[in-house]
Amino acid sequence: MGTERVCFRCCLTLVLICALTLMMLPAAFAQETTAGIQGTVKDAQGGTVPGATVEVTSPALIGKKEVKTDSTGVYRFTNLPPGEYTLTITAPNFRTYKRTGIDLSAGRLPTIDVQLEIGITSQVVEVSAAAPIVDVTESKAAVTVTQDILEVMPKGRSFQSVIPFAPGARQEPLQSTARSVLSQGGAGRSGGFQIDGASDSENTYMVEGMDTTDIQNGGVGANVPMEFIQEVQIKSSGFEAEYGGGSGVINVIQKTGSNAWHGSIIAYYRSDGLNANDQCLWFTLCGLRTNPRIGTSSSRRVDSPLDQDNTKKDHYRAIDPGFEIGGPIFKDKLWLFTSYIPSFTRLTRTVHFTGSDANGTPFGTRSFPESQDVHNALTRLDWSATSKIRLHAAWQYGYTRITGTNLPDPDPINPAQVNGTAGNTPGQYNADRGSVNPNSVYSFGGDINVTSKLVVTARFGYWYTDLQDRGVTTGTPRFLWDSASTTSASLPPGVPAQFQQNTGFQNVPANTIRNFDINTRKGFNADASYFFKGWGTHNIKGGYGFNRLANNVNTGFAGSFVRLEWGQSYGPLDPNACDVTGKPACSGTYGHFLVRDGVDTIGTVSSLNHTVFIQDAWTVGRGLTLNVGVRFDKEHIPAFVPNAPVVNFSFADKVAPRLGFAWDVLRNGKMKLFASYGKFFDIMKYSLPQGSFGGQYWHDCAYQLNDPDIRNIQPVSSAPGVHFCPQSGPAAGSFSTNTFIENVNYRSVILFPTDPGVDPNLKPLQQHEMTVGAEYALKRSTGVEIRYTRKRLDYAIEDVGVAVPGNELYYIGNPGYGIVSNLLQRTTYDSSGLPIVPATAYPAQCPDCPLSPKAVRNYDGLEARVIQRASTKWFGMASYTYSRLWGNYGGLTSTEISDGNGGRHGPNNSRYFDLPNMAWDAHGHPAMGYLPTDRPHTLKLVGSYTLKWLNQETTLGIFQSVFSGTPLTTCWPSASSTSSCEYVEGHGGWVNLSQDPAASISAAAAGSNPIKLVSIEHGKRTEMYSQTDFSIHHQFHVNKANEAMTLGFEVNAYNLLNQHAVTALKDTPFAGSQISTPRVGGGNTGSTDWHALTDKGWDYIATANLIPPACANPPVPPPTAGQCSSGGAGYKALSSIYGQPALWQGGRTLRLAVKFTF
Repeated sequence: MGTERVCFRCCLTLVLICALTLMMLPAAFAQETTAGIQGTVKDAQGGTVPGATVEVTSPALIGKKEVKTDSTGVYRFTNLPPGEYTLTITAPNFRTYKRTGIDLSAGRLPTIDVQLEIGITSQVVEVSAAAPIVDVTESKAAVTVTQDILEVMPKGRSFQSVIPFAPGARQEPLQSTARSVLSQGGAGRSGGFQIDGASDSENTYMVEGMDTTDIQNGGVGANVPMEFIQEVQIKSSGFEAEYGGGSGVINVIQKTGSNAWHGSIIAYYRSDGLNANDQCLWFTLCGLRTNPRIGTSSSRRVDSPLDQDNTKKDHYRAIDPGFEIGGPIFKDKLWLFTSYIPSFTRLTRTVHFTGSDANGTPFGTRSFPESQDVHNALTRLDWSATSKIRLHAAWQYGYTRITGTNLPDPDPINPAQVNGTAGNTPGQYNADRGSVNPNSVYSFGGDINVTSKLVVTARFGYWYTDLQDRGVTTGTPRFLWDSASTTSASLPPGVPAQFQQNTGFQNVPANTIRNFDINTRKGFNADASYFFKGWGTHNIKGGYGFNRLANNVNTGFAGSFVRLEWGQSYGPLDPNACDVTGKPACSGTYGHFLVRDGVDTIGTVSSLNHTVFIQDAWTVGRGLTLNVGVRFDKEHIPAFVPNAPVVNFSFADKVAPRLGFAWDVLRNGKMKLFASYGKFFDIMKYSLPQGSFGGQYWHDCAYQLNDPDIRNIQPVSSAPGVHFCPQSGPAAGSFSTNTFIENVNYRSVILFPTDPGVDPNLKPLQQHEMTVGAEYALKRSTGVEIRYTRKRLDYAIEDVGVAVPGNELYYIGNPGYGIVSNLLQRTTYDSSGLPIVPATAYPAQCPDCPLSPKAVRNYDGLEARVIQRASTKWFGMASYTYSRLWGNYGGLTSTEISDGNGGRHGPNNSRYFDLPNMAWDAHGHPAMGYLPTDRPHTLKLVGSYTLKWLNQETTLGIFQSVFSGTPLTTCWPSASSTSSCEYVEGHGGWVNLSQDPAASISAAAAGSNPIKLVSIEHGKRTEMYSQTDFSIHHQFHVNKANEAMTLGFEVNAYNLLNQHAVTALKDTPFAGSQISTPRVGGGNTGSTDWHALTDKGWDYIATANLIPPACANPPVPPPTAGQCSSGGAGYKALSSIYGQPALWQGGRTLRLAVKFTF
């Protein structure tokens, strides 16, 4: 009867937990946050000991856990919090066995077999030994960075800085966008991570099992300060069916309380005086630029000269004070951990302005403040409700407030150089411009040991974030002097002095405003594990989860936005657009301008996804364990507007088998052979529906610039929320003599019923992998591992486009398959205006062109690792990987410099397949080769050493990275825009070019000063990348009666030696926005020759040197500068910054800390 009541209470409690979480509309998938121990108890003769009492205790475990060995002497513990454990075994007529120092990290399930000695239970055999370093039952590649390592190693302020500890993982500069001084850590492109060749947006980032991957773009969605973290687990390959995602899984395990009160008071400090002058913190391209005072010269056919900007360092300082404390509210029953770690950063930029006010008074030197306040807090409760039921709840709170983000560019160190924004009015840099961003993670969970063989767990999580702008200028039209300066010598006379400005000048700051951008994720999962015997031993685990995502966003323009292209011709999408201007090359007397309306994002969407999995760890016998499982996902991607296409994947579409084995070769826990195979499906983000399913609006209304008085450009919006550039036709307002050219829609939504915007047979993004390896324990604390991993992309999902008059149409599909493989060969429809505007049919542009190539990404990696487990003195890890990353598709994070300068997190809508030419080289072959983040050789050396002396401790930590350089690829602008470029020599093919910067184009030789081919290099790479991160921790024991009471000091150095490797070169060869496109008939006019851009190939050098039609006859240049400018149809000028360093390794940053621990 008692057993029945216990079981009834357990089941009732589980039902209540599930009911509560279901009422809260949960959804997310569980991840591993606990560990376990298993083994067999035997006597001295090798016989099993049934009925023995096995107990585990730990400072990390509330109370204790106890089981009886079964009829074959087997015991098993699961759901143990990470920590150091003591294993105690008692049985009649045997001495008590006690083993201490068993370190368990999340995900580990070591096998500890015990042989009991005959005697009485009051006699204790005590052994101090860590768990075996080789886990002979696991076939996955994973690592857990434990608390003792986190304490002593060089690291950043958030968990992601330790991801490079994992197999096949590294911090990759091209996987990250630029960071600012305000970033916690302040290092350049250090926020993106690559695991086994996959991109950062394919990783899954978790906090206590709650998925906190950025909902829109992938990557890290919630930072977690180190003070909140007990462990960080990183899975690289071969992991179980309960884990979803397309690449690595990174999970943060939070700290908990204990049976004794402990805590610390801490403060971190960093400043400009400690750090290097890192140009990559101020500029996207690290100061690479042309001279802003000199425009591209069409008369000489040369670009503005290179003017590398090396600017002054801002004055800044940051302090992160805070505390952490944990202990028992009720001993052995209810524990509390809480921490608060804010961060306060203050920056001042001083700039000398060159202009004067209305009274002629010089603006002079002005200072501008920028500040960031970040509040991070964690509170967690752990409750042992009964000996069988354990529950926890946690709230991680984050809030960021930034002001003063609208800063002018910093002044150059060289006084002879010009600050491109120094001619602006200081008043436009309003100090209140900034943003706020709350970011909270709530998690609840529990586990129930229903019996010694059946364990049930349930988890619920809720994540909320909202980014809002503050202080945006409203109502004032914004004009930007883009691409060419009005001071360029090639401009015709007549431009009033008041409108002559340097490139980059704007009358008011950027006037886009994010009113709100709310993202939420609710998550629930429940699973059950059952341990039994049958042809060996089985641990079967099955579960269900669901995941509800939501996005409520409202961003747009707070006034009109006009981009002025002085002296530049316009390359239209509509080949007939030039006819309405009456001038060749679609240019007015003074160039052209765009009334830009985009990118606006408005809408509310949500989706509900489901997961079911089952897996079995089956120990067959003779040291062999089979890890088999399968995962089923059901996924929905919503649309932002009615009738727009959506994506739905059923359980049958996402079937992910996971197969693996581990073999204890010597059957003594010292040597393991393992292998695994699996399919992995990406969990889609909302970047795709925003960009392609109606969430975003982007139209450009193009006009010729005939009146140089820009005050006569007056676009209007008839009502709040009405666009300045409408869905079709010219913009509303007054435009003087400036003639409308065309309205281009860059975010069309295909609605035509017989021409679906989403492939009806769309496959989810899928890759399969195969891993084989071996581990060997050289000593109990030292191990070596060799692992070979082969990963192949099966299907990608991308927006695949085709240019039609006045538009670019984008279809969603698997590149190389289905409806997106033949966009040139079939009729397409512009139906974005339905039901108001009738759909327009566009005939096939190249019926006999080849089908589009499919997306390819092949990764092969052979890795060798040696690990010295952390001890009281030292820890070490050495890893060398030889790998190859080959294909035409880098993944969900674009690492191409031509696509947003690299590190662009735009999953499923990057530029790889935007137009048909982008998948081909100039020789009629698919553009394959080494991908931008291919680094054949990577070496990682990690270690720490602790020296104890005079009641003090000094610990030195180091993380040394040495990588090969990355391939260099030339991307030739063609077809319709500079970003729709063609990899003319394939990926990894670099074209060396030259052009005489002193030459002039004469009337007698209109085609003179050509761009010349110097050489083509395959295999050219950036220089070797080497970085040394270093830390020093020194602490004093201040109380002899309490060893835990210490006063410590810490120095963390990122890139200690301030190494300055080039990580990318500027890869597009033309100045400004020039493009070079082969035309039918071989001339410079006519329709695009798609055969040349695909299967036939083309002479891209000769095409770039064609004489523009308006410039074919003297005089050259003609009176109307725009007719012969260096724009889309004008003379081509070799960019002065082509082949120049565009990105650099992040500079040295130092962080100091003082910490009192009790």
